[in-house]
Amino acid sequence: MNKTAIIAIAVVAVVAVAGAGVAIVLMNQDKTPTATFLIEDQDGVYFWAEGKGNTAADALTKMSPGVKATLVDSSFGKYLSAVNGLSENYTTDSCYWGVYYYKDSKWTMSDVGLSSLNVSDYPTIGLFYLVCDATTYEIKEGGPNNVTVPSIEDKKVWNGSKDGTVFAITSHTGMYFYINSNASGTMAERFLAATSDFKIPYNASKSGIKDMFGLGTVKIDEDYLYWVQYVVDENGEWAKSPKTLPNIEDANDYKQMAMVYGISSMSAGVDTPLPPIYK
Repeated sequence: MNKTAIIAIAVVAVVAVAGAGVAIVLMNQDKTPTATFLIEDQDGVYFWAEGKGNTAADALTKMSPGVKATLVDSSFGKYLSAVNGLSENYTTDSCYWGVYYYKDSKWTMSDVGLSSLNVSDYPTIGLFYLVCDATTYEIKEGGPNNVTVPSIEDKKVWNGSKDGTVFAITSHTGMYFYINSNASGTMAERFLAATSDFKIPYNASKSGIKDMFGLGTVKIDEDYLYWVQYVVDENGEWAKSPKTLPNIEDANDYKQMAMVYGISSMSAGVDTPLPPIYK
């Protein structure tokens, strides 16, 4: 056998081995579909999340960082009991998480449960907290017809990054979520960068937050409903921030902050539960 033939055989062998390697890699790739979730409460506070699974129920058990969904077994499959601090409640009205899917440029309430909603068919799913009449079950608050719904083109899922400052944003309903930014400057500039990056409706004020998601300061009796600013103190616990966003001149002073929409006097805490400190 001549030298040219030997080289040709070697090249074929190398190509065959390389091809086998590529085939193995492709076979080992995770082909589980990914669902994108829009999660929005009845006050119009929202965030985006992702989960992997063949059904919506499966995907909710494997969610992106900072998202905790509680599923409950029932005779018709699993249903969603709570997401990030906001749970079903039947004390007065019927308050629960309604399931929708996005198709043909609109949100439609699903006629099947989470366990039967296939992610491959409906990759964009809406979880809207609904307040319904306890007798008629008519939707009174929440849902895509009653709150401002963000464009799906603007969706961005927080990846769990701790770069810069992690901001926990909590609605008066108790629902929380996280975003972050490592922009330089004051904390006000860093928070503006974070809300801009994640497409969150936000207007600044001299104290930092004029309104967010259209929710601003409201006087209630002798107290106020407003965005109260918290920081993680030296003991690793939430404490009311000693300075407002614009007066924290170095954004690197705090690794975590919380913006909690709650009823509060200027000295007391808020009626809204504080979010978990992100670990």
